[in-house]
Amino acid sequence: MKKRILSFLLAFVLICLMLPTTAFAADSHTHCICGKTHKNVGDHDAEVSTTFTAVTDQNGLQNAATNGGSVYLANDITINAAITVTGELTLCLNGYTLKNTASNTRVIHIDGGTLNLTDCGSTGTITGGSITGNGGGVYNQGTFAMYGGKISGNTANIGGGVYVLGDGFIMYGGEISNNTAKYNGGGVYNARLNTIIAGGSIKNNTANDSPSGGIYMNQSITLSGSPVISGNKYGSNDGSFDIYKNYTAILVTEDFAPTGSPITVFVDPSYNDRVFLEAADSGVDIEKYIGYFDYVSEFPLYKKDGKYYAGFAIVEEPTGENNYTVKVNSDKDLSCQWYKKGLVSKVLTDRDMYLMDGEYDPISQSFTISDWGLTGDILLNAGDQLIVSSQSEIDAELMGADAERDGNTYTFTVTSTDDYRLRVVGDSGASVKLTKNGSDFVEVEGQTELTLDTSNLEEGEYQCKLVWDRGTDDPYDDIEAWSEIVSYTIPTYTVTWKNHDGTVLETDTGVVHGTTPTYNGATPQKAEDENFTYTFNGWSPALEAVTGDVEYVAQFTAVSKRVDPTYTVTIPAAVTEGESFQVSATGVVLNTDQTLTVTLQSDFKLRNEQGVEFGFKINDGAIVNNTQLISVTGNGDKNTPLAKDSEALRIQVAEEAKYSGAYTGTITFIIAVNTAEQTQ
Repeated sequence: MKKRILSFLLAFVLICLMLPTTAFAADSHTHCICGKTHKNVGDHDAEVSTTFTAVTDQNGLQNAATNGGSVYLANDITINAAITVTGELTLCLNGYTLKNTASNTRVIHIDGGTLNLTDCGSTGTITGGSITGNGGGVYNQGTFAMYGGKISGNTANIGGGVYVLGDGFIMYGGEISNNTAKYNGGGVYNARLNTIIAGGSIKNNTANDSPSGGIYMNQSITLSGSPVISGNKYGSNDGSFDIYKNYTAILVTEDFAPTGSPITVFVDPSYNDRVFLEAADSGVDIEKYIGYFDYVSEFPLYKKDGKYYAGFAIVEEPTGENNYTVKVNSDKDLSCQWYKKGLVSKVLTDRDMYLMDGEYDPISQSFTISDWGLTGDILLNAGDQLIVSSQSEIDAELMGADAERDGNTYTFTVTSTDDYRLRVVGDSGASVKLTKNGSDFVEVEGQTELTLDTSNLEEGEYQCKLVWDRGTDDPYDDIEAWSEIVSYTIPTYTVTWKNHDGTVLETDTGVVHGTTPTYNGATPQKAEDENFTYTFNGWSPALEAVTGDVEYVAQFTAVSKRVDPTYTVTIPAAVTEGESFQVSATGVVLNTDQTLTVTLQSDFKLRNEQGVEFGFKINDGAIVNNTQLISVTGNGDKNTPLAKDSEALRIQVAEEAKYSGAYTGTITFIIAVNTAEQTQ
């Protein structure tokens, strides 16, 4: 009996488990809008319970979408037409699936209404949308806040998962995954400024025709919190293509800290020199956020004015403090040209004037009066003159300026920088020439480097134009950037002239940059001493064009007051063959900066077999370098060389010094050899 009761209870429990949960919880489905477990997301930081009403079919869900309310799916629901949200709908998927089964139909269309999407389960999914238009899962023309649930397995031409065209899309949680776009935005296509990704995940979506598998940015997006944006694809291409960015910026908040791998951003090369990353709020240092991104672009990133840019640009303007050097983020295919402002005369074209009436003839470089006259706006700077002339009879007026008239020539002089409106009346078809005399920038020949060469530069205002050639035939495809205008004043310096002892002889101020200074004082003097007199021989350093303050010190040549000595060394009269002997020239002093020149004077004869050799040493025993050696003539005009490095016979300079002091002359040794046997 007990076994039967237990079997019955077990069967009852199993049956209960098989029943839908709503059978028991239909009247008690209550939780916060953010999901079953409260999270501090959105504009609620405290849990506020919401009671949801069950819907079981397409009609019930559509009724709630029209009239508004908070509902939950009591079961999987299939639809054959898009759920159109015109009221304020809070939808809890409750772990169930909302699936479209019709062809060319999206799942949800927010048409001016509001959708709050959540899921107190873990598997609630919006899926099956497939449309040749935009927004396969959710097409948003209202307000969309996503707290939970999945938008997965949907397709569209643009915006496979979500297409944002309304007042905004805020993603606090949930998942947008495995959606496909034929063209742009596999996960999300963003066409509005107020799109915020603050949590959840956008992953594994695909765009087949553009590198925008995750998000296509047609407008800025704001990233905050810790979302996952990764693993999104561009067709069959390798790599991750999470965000496609054109001319808009990615904004980050202070709490932005994405989960997982860096977010890969593809930067459209057509929208170069645009903001890549900037702070959503003031005071946010974006430097610490750049590492959260990888980017794919032919252009480098650079930081300027608290923002990161993708493209080519001037990153540091020239100033007087940095030697008028323009710093750029890339020198790829870069050309540089400096311009100087001066008084020039220029014939104006249609690019110089905004035409409202009349036409411009590029062949004659003149304007043609139409039936309504000639009217246009011209930017003129203070001091400019505008000359209006014609072969025909005309009346001309430049609003805000006085005119001088000479026949059909008008000269207008302006006193302020402004847009001036010109009005010319005359016969239709009459030709009018416009000439501006005034200040303008013209090319400076030879100044094509990033650093302005100031070596021979005239004073004035300068500006640098940079052009990056993108390699296309379209001239408008080049990227141009202008530096700020810098005012160059030729610098002057102070030159100080000093004597050998530091005494200031002359001080010259206002010496112009690039000129060579001139000393105008008396010839510098240095008093003689016991051993030397001194002669002025120039300045140290050597005189050259000045590039800064400089000191010059007088230099002198020392002239010895002593007579150069001559030493005579005599070799013994009898020399035994093979015998070594030594003689000395005593008292020779050689300073380290002096050389020894030896002259041998001899009329003696030697037997060749004697092998007498001559060499020379100074006090430290080192062989004298570059000693002058000569040959000694024997009988029969035979020559015996005199070797300088032989131990057989040397003339040794004695240690004792009989002559001291600096020596600059030539030491002459007179050497004689007398032997018992004369060579025949």
